[in-house]
Amino acid sequence: MKAAQQEVKHCVKEAKDSYRRKVEQKLRENNMREVWEELGEPLQRIFNLSLQIGRVPTLWKTSRIVPVPKKNRPSELNDFRPVALTSHLMKTLERLFLSLLRPQVQHAQDRLQFAYQPGVGVEDAILYLLHRAHSHLDKGSGTVRILFLDFSSAFNTIQPTLLRDKLSRMGVDPQLMDWISDLPHWQTTVRRAEGHHV
Repeated sequence: MKAAQQEVKHCVKEAKDSYRRKVEQKLRENNMREVWEELGEPLQRIFNLSLQIGRVPTLWKTSRIVPVPKKNRPSELNDFRPVALTSHLMKTLERLFLSLLRPQVQHAQDRLQFAYQPGVGVEDAILYLLHRAHSHLDKGSGTVRILFLDFSSAFNTIQPTLLRDKLSRMGVDPQLMDWISDLPHWQTTVRRAEGHHV
């Protein structure tokens, strides 16, 4: 029995090494179409399994924090902006996930939401605001007051239980809710910048 286990282990390792060499060769040749043909099906299985069980692969949740200087000569910690770099696989999975989630929440989105919408952005929000202000002023109705709010670390303060309840009321698929609930447990790798712990 022990010999059979060793043989299976050897065969799996040999197949894994052969597969790795094949993919690395194609990457060296910069033939991404062939790489995708090799990796496409296994990644599709992983993506589907991730969504079915409502879990995000732990390694994919790992971000690398890179300190980006805010000014030319940073001298203290506050002179850096931490930027989290996520794996390409996780970004791809998030895009696929968004394509599944967006149709389920479309009915509940505010028509004046400009962020995270395809084809609209900051410019559209500014144009809308200016149009409303100028229309009001053109009527000779008085003045316009505008208040801008910036929610510091808004995404870091999301309460998973409240988010899940809201998504449930919106009729979002339970497997997608499980997947979203698994996201707040991010792991990060912290890097140092010129002796500063960022």
